Amino acid sequence: MKIKKALLLSLRIGLGSAAAVFLAEFLQLESPTAAGTITLLTLLTTRRQTIQLIIHRFLTFFGTIGLCVVILPLTSSQLVSFAVVLFFIVAMCELCQVQNTLSVNALIATHLSITHGFNARMIINEFWLLCIGVFIAYVLNMFQDYKGMEKDLNDKV
Repeated sequence: MKIKKALLLSLRIGLGSAAAVFLAEFLQLESPTAAGTITLLTLLTTRRQTIQLIIHRFLTFFGTIGLCVVILPLTSSQLVSFAVVLFFIVAMCELCQVQNTLSVNALIATHLSITHGFNARMIINEFWLLCIGVFIAYVLNMFQDYKGMEKDLNDKV
């Protein structure tokens, strides 16, 4: 059962991440591999957890964009501005108890910090990367073997 579970998860993550990168490349988005990373980071064990995570990812996305737009232009040093933004992103995620969104928000902040791209095009690019990543994760989550997981959990009790 463990091997089957590991193989199915590996297959879902591999195919999902590749599909997300392909779609982001097809749409000519910058940093298309980020969509694959977001897919990987969004796949969880239950549909309910995935839906909650997707909602939290979108809500914190807007917080991250706001922080980046305000903080990143304050200094020309990518290192300093990234460190300050990351400090506030971690604080936001901790205070809102959505620590599981931190990795994707840090990824978005990294792109904006490197490019200092605060224009609408760059923000829309990051939004589409998020949309692609979470959509593919959601679709793949529909193919999870929940009955097998339930049986496995019941057998352990």
